[in-house]
Amino acid sequence: MKLLQLSDESLPGSFVDWFGREAPIEIEIGVGKGRFLKEYASAYPDRNFLGIEKSKKWLRHAAERLDKAAVRNVVLLEGYAEDFFPVIPDRSIVNYHVYFPDPWPKRRHHRRRLFSPQFLEHVIRTLRPEGEIRIATDHMDYFDVIRRSLREYEGKGLREMTWNPGPFLTNYQAKYLREGRPLVFAAAQRI
Repeated sequence: MKLLQLSDESLPGSFVDWFGREAPIEIEIGVGKGRFLKEYASAYPDRNFLGIEKSKKWLRHAAERLDKAAVRNVVLLEGYAEDFFPVIPDRSIVNYHVYFPDPWPKRRHHRRRLFSPQFLEHVIRTLRPEGEIRIATDHMDYFDVIRRSLREYEGKGLREMTWNPGPFLTNYQAKYLREGRPLVFAAAQRI
């Protein structure tokens, strides 16, 4: 498992350099403690996984979890997804996973939310045809914003679809299920 920084001058030039092999690539934005990424990447050893996390603390925790489980098809990247998009080649990503993004609930902080027209334009540009973006949240107001954002791109690169999460849980998802919180899911496919 590699841990890279976007500002790292030694950042390899291509995904093959990053992973040491050619394979379909999936990205999780906001890996947190790495529970989902560890389980999902272990179940799909024929794919490469890039985990992006802005928190050094959680990234270290995820790296330790992945190393302990001997997961070798993951590269972790410290930074913001928005800063990373310029280095992602067009139509190169199979799936994006965005689980429990920070809702920034205060109105004055809404501009910090991940879901924006720019974000979705980058997702559309980088997803392969029929690639998916999968989203989960427990924050109903933010879910409404996410769904409206996806619908704005309906027929303009994305098609909203039904998606039910599998057995792979994030730390937040496991916690919220124990607490009985309602969770909502959304997904869109690149057309």
